Amino acid sequence: PHPEYWPYPDVPPVKWPDAPADSVWRSFMCSKAYLKALCESEAGRFIYRTVEDAWGIAFYGWRGPTDFVSGEFVQPPYGRYPFIEAKRKYPVQPERHDHYAPRVGGPGYYRYFRNPGRQPSVTVFDWGRPSPYLVDRNEISSPSAHYGFTRREIDRPHLADKNLGGGELIVLDLLTNEVLGVRRAVMSQGKRTFLPEPGR
Repeated sequence: PHPEYWPYPDVPPVKWPDAPADSVWRSFMCSKAYLKALCESEAGRFIYRTVEDAWGIAFYGWRGPTDFVSGEFVQPPYGRYPFIEAKRKYPVQPERHDHYAPRVGGPGYYRYFRNPGRQPSVTVFDWGRPSPYLVDRNEISSPSAHYGFTRREIDRPHLADKNLGGGELIVLDLLTNEVLGVRRAVMSQGKRTFLPEPGR
């Protein structure tokens, strides 16, 4: 439901990793057995090429650019990036952490960055100690990040039947659309509730 935004239209399309040729699904499997087999055969981190630590990254797809994500990537001490860029969709200020803010259309991108001189209206707590929220934001006409990431769901036989789901977090070189790495996870969607058949 969240569209992806690709900043460099002249780059060749992404060659996504293929699903394994041999499915681990067997007709006798219960949900737990199928989940275990998928985790053992498919889940994990797969690194195709390593790069120097990216100065900044661009965020495309998944849940859309939210202030929570910008804080995760930029706010010290856990945020490792000086900036993150994202398609402009939310009008909220960086400190609001509002996943449900009304979306706004229009051109342009936001760059979320560290601004030690800003006067934040909130603080965050790192190991119980208050720390100023340093993430600030400005509008830019186009992104400059070399690397980006997106997310996609995986499609395997009988996932929905067994109340399972899965997804991939994919890191890309945006200048070539080369896939640098994939983190694939499979999970249970929770306990299923069966309703009685009519008349029983």
